[in-house]
Amino acid sequence: MYRCLAKMMLLALWAGNSQQLAADDQTKEQPNFRVASGEDSLEFKLGEQSIANYYFRHDKVARPFFAHVRTPSGIQVTRNFPPIEETDPTDHPAMHPGIWLAFANINGVNFWHNNDGKVLYDGFETRPQSGAEVRFTTRERYVDAKGKDVCRSVTRHELTAVPSGWMLSIDTALHSGDDLVFTVKEEMGLGMRVATPISVKAGNGSILNASGGKDEQGTWGKHDRWWDYYGAVDDRQVGMMLMSGPDNPPIWSHSRDYGLLVANPFPVDRPQNRDKQTVVKPGEAFRLRFAILVHETTARASIDREAIYERFLHRLGVGSLFRPDDFVTTNPLRPKKTPDPFTADRARSLLWVHLLSVGAVEADTFQGGKNLVERLLAEIRDAQQVFARAIQKISHGENATFLEAVRRADGEADLGGTHLKASLLATGLFVGGAKRNAGHGSLHEKQVVRVRSDVTRSW
Repeated sequence: MYRCLAKMMLLALWAGNSQQLAADDQTKEQPNFRVASGEDSLEFKLGEQSIANYYFRHDKVARPFFAHVRTPSGIQVTRNFPPIEETDPTDHPAMHPGIWLAFANINGVNFWHNNDGKVLYDGFETRPQSGAEVRFTTRERYVDAKGKDVCRSVTRHELTAVPSGWMLSIDTALHSGDDLVFTVKEEMGLGMRVATPISVKAGNGSILNASGGKDEQGTWGKHDRWWDYYGAVDDRQVGMMLMSGPDNPPIWSHSRDYGLLVANPFPVDRPQNRDKQTVVKPGEAFRLRFAILVHETTARASIDREAIYERFLHRLGVGSLFRPDDFVTTNPLRPKKTPDPFTADRARSLLWVHLLSVGAVEADTFQGGKNLVERLLAEIRDAQQVFARAIQKISHGENATFLEAVRRADGEADLGGTHLKASLLATGLFVGGAKRNAGHGSLHEKQVVRVRSDVTRSW
């Protein structure tokens, strides 16, 4: 059972650390962003092309949102707002304006359907400035129909240019002086409504998740770490790839062939879950981090989604499963006695995501999944000595394949056959960050390739 699970985890880690050349990783000069401020909105341009409007107030939509989202060449990837008769389906005209964050039930108040609660703009903490990147932070008040505060939030936004398009990052934290109670609904989380031509229903679009699930049938209700809603427009392939931060709760997708995708951080909306609640205590924050890549390539090209997701993780400061310096100290033969709590939390989050993505656990059986994560984390910690010794051997030129070095180190450390665990750990570390291992000199590309080959053969 463990060996089979290790194989599945290795494959998941391997994909996330792929070194294939992605469209997102090609180097080319990017134009700057330009920001224009209006009374109730912001307009963002990349070079001369308008790429999005952010509305912090609107008379038809009771929450902030992005609309008119376009690729750098001007191809629209969100549905027209408002939808155009005989061009777009006109369902949910104000509920699905483009890209938005909303919750259908917080303390019994509906902040999704524009008929109960409102998310009111409460000012900028930092204002956007034109430049190579754009960052701005807003405050929001979640109020009920009588105007009473339910909670407040601070939301950080970032727009960055990449060769395959541009990326929107959203980092929000909700807090209150009272309990915040979230219930189970489909309409909870970060939502986006794609342009009509790239919807699955229109015949040109597809939904893909990180586990290979396709379209509504293969993705709805499934937990994962990223989803891409994309399609063909003339001779181009365009879309929006939504990515979940590793510290988020397990995220499932409320994905529809008609053009909707919602990243939902609460239990899946099934009858057996509808009495469940998520409670955030006073003084605590409920934080969510997402990114959306607005991408465009030629019709025959494709983006390397796993490499893009890995790049997103690096921007968050988490990178691969672990960083090399999480394990390597001044004395590489002596692993840290007290792991960095942030490192341990990151490890738990990423292990949980990978276990979900390969179907090893179900998110609805949280305690069982949590126990498995903790057990695997303990196994990986047991391998730290082996890993530190093996990396020292290779870095100092010992004539051995990586697995040979691990087996020798395992014998020296007398840890009882942990080399398979160390190999699993090393795969994520070596491929994601071997060249940055400052404690042991620079590892050459040939060594990285050799590690890949060794670990692949060992399974």
